[in-house]
Amino acid sequence: MLLHQCPPVEAIDQNLSIRPQFVQSGELEEVPRYQLSKGELSPETAYQIIHDELMLDGNARLNLATFVTTWMEPQAERLMVECADKNMIDKDEYPQTAELEMRCVSMLAHLWGASDVQRATGCSTVGSSEACMLGRP
Repeated sequence: MLLHQCPPVEAIDQNLSIRPQFVQSGELEEVPRYQLSKGELSPETAYQIIHDELMLDGNARLNLATFVTTWMEPQAERLMVECADKNMIDKDEYPQTAELEMRCVSMLAHLWGASDVQRATGCSTVGSSEACMLGRP
């Protein structure tokens, strides 16, 4: 797990400027970079700030550093969005999610030729690379 430390106060500009075309009437023109703002932002402005920052990461479709594709069918994206509010670790609260995960483990055990499919073990992960690495001995 990657641990993050708070940067020193003098490290970088402590405020993040909001692009003028996204500032709505009455909103702040800059927000603190490492603290919650004292003023309010509209959900659309907050989205735009984060969206613009994440655009600096590049395009996941062009990620050649992994052995699995980062593209997925639109239906898979839609399912992920529909489940984003679930606490995926709470299997008691979401038993159908746990059932689907178990079925995926079984499918992968068959696909990868596990020696004892009935005893195959698996778990859910966040990343595709992690999922594949956990799937192989």
